[in-house]
Amino acid sequence: AEYMGEPFKAFIAKATVAPYLEKLEVIFTKIIVDPRLAAATSQHAQASGDGILVFCGARNGKNPANVEAGTSTGTAIAKRGRTLVYGGGTVGIMGAVVTAALAAKGQIRSVIPRSMIAREVSGEMQGDVTYTHTMAQRKSVMFSFSNTVIVLPGGLGTFDELLETITLLQLNAYRPKIGFLNINNFFEAFFVFLRHLISEGYVE
Repeated sequence: AEYMGEPFKAFIAKATVAPYLEKLEVIFTKIIVDPRLAAATSQHAQASGDGILVFCGARNGKNPANVEAGTSTGTAIAKRGRTLVYGGGTVGIMGAVVTAALAAKGQIRSVIPRSMIAREVSGEMQGDVTYTHTMAQRKSVMFSFSNTVIVLPGGLGTFDELLETITLLQLNAYRPKIGFLNINNFFEAFFVFLRHLISEGYVE
C-alpha cells in the first residue's frame, strides 16, 4: 500500500475490503536484477515494464466482496496512472478488474493463450492484446510488462501464477513487489502453509 501511494490507500479505505487492510501482507523487495543474471536466465529476469499485474479468478466465487474488490482494484490502478497487466479474461473477478480500469480510462495489457479464449472471454478482448501459445508463455509475457503484483481471490490458475512468481522471487529471477487483498482471510491458509515451508527450511 505504501508503494502504491495515497490513491491506493484511499480506495482501500472506501472499499468493502477496508476491514482487511491490516491483513494486506506485502513482501517488500526492490526491483533490482543483476544484468548478468538477466543475460543468463529467461525473459522473466528482463522485466522492465512498470505495469501492475493482477492475479485473480475467472469466476466470481461465492463472496460478492471479492468481485467488489476487483472493481476497486481496477479503478485504483487506472487512477494511479499505472497500466493494468492481466490474463485477458472478461469474466469473473478478472472481468470486474478490467471493466473498472476501462471505465476509469486506464491502460490495459491483456495476455492470453488462444486456447483459453473460449473459457475466459465473453465479448471483445480489452486493451493491447498479446496472444500466446501456452500458459507458460502467458506468464512470461505478463512478468515482462510488470514490476508489481496484486493477488485477489481465485482458483488453481491464480495460485499457479502466484507460486511461480514467488519461486522466481526466491531465485532472484523476477523481483516484483507482491501484495495480497486478503478478503475474509481468503489467503490465511496459504500464509500458514508458507510459514510452515519456511519453518521446515524449504523456503527462505
